[in-house]
Amino acid sequence: MPTLREFAYALYGVFRFARFDSGAMAWFGTDAGSCRRSFFAAVVVAPFYYAVLLVNYASDPGTIGALRFVAVETCAYVIHWVAYPLLMVQVCRMIDRENRLFVYITAQNWVAVPQNLIYLLAILLAQAGLVGIAAANTIGIVLFLVIAAYDWFVAKTALGIGTLAAVLLVGVGIFLNIFIRAFADMILLG
Repeated sequence: MPTLREFAYALYGVFRFARFDSGAMAWFGTDAGSCRRSFFAAVVVAPFYYAVLLVNYASDPGTIGALRFVAVETCAYVIHWVAYPLLMVQVCRMIDRENRLFVYITAQNWVAVPQNLIYLLAILLAQAGLVGIAAANTIGIVLFLVIAAYDWFVAKTALGIGTLAAVLLVGVGIFLNIFIRAFADMILLG
């Protein structure tokens, strides 16, 4: 678990990244311990994730049992947080950026906190009927593009790679998330 100071530094780094400031990197640890502690971000996001799941389940439980639903969604959540970093171990070896792996994963985990919170809040607003379907779709597209740009800048800055390589990494992350979601849905509906 990160110290309060490390957590505050990481949040400040996240804020700096949101301003597309490459100086944000100075606020993230670069070692394996910092990287490991950055997975605490998943704990921060989890209550919001489960709030969205509960709203989804309550609105249409269908034939899926609550225990099965929670079990599958919990597995998907954990896989989501672990799969990309594991993939990046190999990718960083291939692109000769192993020395930047820990700081990249650390930064990526921490920037996921506001990204997820904003996205999940938008979903809850839409599900509560506080915004119409068209507005919710527009908000979703805008958030997707902003988050993709944010992730692109983090990858480019933390790994010290070019624009196209960073775009490809963001694409890999998006594809991986789609695959995990589709697999979880297949298990739930199967």
